[in-house]
Amino acid sequence: MRLSELEKLDGIRRIEGDGADHEISHVYISDLLSRVMAHLDEKTLWLTVQNQVNAIAVAELADCPAIVFVEGAIPSEEMLRRARENAITLYTYQGEAYELAAWLVKAGL
Repeated sequence: MRLSELEKLDGIRRIEGDGADHEISHVYISDLLSRVMAHLDEKTLWLTVQNQVNAIAVAELADCPAIVFVEGAIPSEEMLRRARENAITLYTYQGEAYELAAWLVKAGL
């Protein structure tokens, strides 16, 4: 699945980056950064409410292409800047991580 397909879902909004052509093959849901570091890679879409700058650092270390901030979490300006510098695409989604993950599975992820 390409990241651009995420934007077909009502309620999801890209707020930084242009990784639309990036291919993802799985999704990971967690807010515990030590667990996230063990599970992200270059084909993982990360769903989280963790809206602090260390989340960008973890994504960068793992070459994670994109983060979706769920449940209305909004990244700070510092996070947006760091994501831009590291070519990490950021999205927001008002709903719960579980419902987004379920949609992704139905869409073929």
